[in-house]
Amino acid sequence: MIKRSSRLLTLSLGFLALSVLYGNCAQNMDTVTTSRPSAQDLLCDVNGNQKVMQASAVSDSDISIQLTPADGDWADTGSDDMREDQIYHDVLATEQAHQIVYNDIDSDFEPVVVAVIDSGVDFNHPDLANQILRRNGQVVGYDFNDGDNQPMDFGGHGTHVAGLIAAEGHNGEGIRGGAPEHVEIMPISVFNPAGGFVGGAANTLGQAVQFAVDNGADVINMSLGATVNLQRTDGDAVFGGLRAVLQNAVNNGIVVVVAAGNDNLELNDNVMTYPAKYGSEIDGVITVGAYDATVRSISPFSNFSPQYVEVQAPGSMESGQGLVSTHLNNSYEFLAGTSMATPLVSGMVALAKVYLKKNGINLTPAQIEKLVKDSSLRYQSLSSLAQEGRVINYRAMIDHLRRVYESGIIQHPRDIALSYGQTGRLAVQMNEFTSHLKFQWYRDGQILPEADDIELVIRKFSVDDIGRYHVVVELESGEKVESLPAMVSLFVDDGCP
Repeated sequence: MIKRSSRLLTLSLGFLALSVLYGNCAQNMDTVTTSRPSAQDLLCDVNGNQKVMQASAVSDSDISIQLTPADGDWADTGSDDMREDQIYHDVLATEQAHQIVYNDIDSDFEPVVVAVIDSGVDFNHPDLANQILRRNGQVVGYDFNDGDNQPMDFGGHGTHVAGLIAAEGHNGEGIRGGAPEHVEIMPISVFNPAGGFVGGAANTLGQAVQFAVDNGADVINMSLGATVNLQRTDGDAVFGGLRAVLQNAVNNGIVVVVAAGNDNLELNDNVMTYPAKYGSEIDGVITVGAYDATVRSISPFSNFSPQYVEVQAPGSMESGQGLVSTHLNNSYEFLAGTSMATPLVSGMVALAKVYLKKNGINLTPAQIEKLVKDSSLRYQSLSSLAQEGRVINYRAMIDHLRRVYESGIIQHPRDIALSYGQTGRLAVQMNEFTSHLKFQWYRDGQILPEADDIELVIRKFSVDDIGRYHVVVELESGEKVESLPAMVSLFVDDGCP
């Protein structure tokens, strides 16, 4: 079953973004009458009065909450092959990256674990059943509402997020995730059936992150958050404990990916989303905004900031259609939001971790964040909405990873033009993770016997030095890698200014 919507489903900082506050009856939320509770049902009692949910001293004008919209119409396509609906895979070049990463990988490869802190996950869904982390036959996860290790999803949000990360590929079922092989999901439910956080946002999220740390997560996805009016509330005081737990997660080698939020606001000194703020403060925490995968403009709901939003990923499609992913009752649904953009980044990070494990390369969360940023495409039209207008791309990330960390060469020699008698230099820059034994330079394919250092110095340039140069580096493993060629040519002054 596929749920399609003709309108934008602006959900996503979680099934309910904040429970420590009382609500505002969701007067501006998009709702439809169905068998499930609507947003207004969740926040208002039968008399229309506001419900108090884990009441705190912070008022609802200071921190806004967001709910998943109610169901729209269902349509059955009669097919379990929905790859054609996953246009975002084409935009992100995911399958080209898959071909590189999953080539010649051992069947007993230890999976990368992604903790999904959300509304739980339907771990019986046919596209997810084989992708759930289990030990001794038991699901490794936690339900903070029931206090057990059965975090079955009640709303569908977490299941949708999990599918975007790691839905099984090539199984004849529905869709495939950003990292469909050798990645397992650790489901953690932090919401109660009414859609609120169990025990308050900052405290419960901190416990959930710590659970992920203690149980071996490699990546944490947080498609949730709270938007705070900083003129009236000290957000850092409210969420400072969560910041410390996130720093601890990064210190334990975990990359954390968080949503920027769906308020269509610029994050700044007046308004901020938590934990999204911490992406700019903690290396290894990545804050994600959403853009439209078909027209390459910002999604109309996404929060934005050239300082706090670090990268963008598809969170919607043209005409407001969402991204398709797994949902409850073995179904699939189209949803839009920064909650959908965030798992696409988590999936890419998980894929990078698979590749790194496969090749015996160990990077810190800060280095992986740098990899994500450095490999992103840049769109000038988005530069005021996210840092440098960065937009992720799976293939570009893997290509960058191979070029920088696998070959060991992060800067290749550059073309130079010299005048007669001048001194010139060619050099490569090696990354800090590669141990090498020796260098050997070549000109036009011919070995230069005395040129055996990281830098080649050409003294008193003459016509004999003209040619195409490259260097072969022998690594500690015995493998040899070759640089890209560089041309050395004669500088000719044509007299033009």
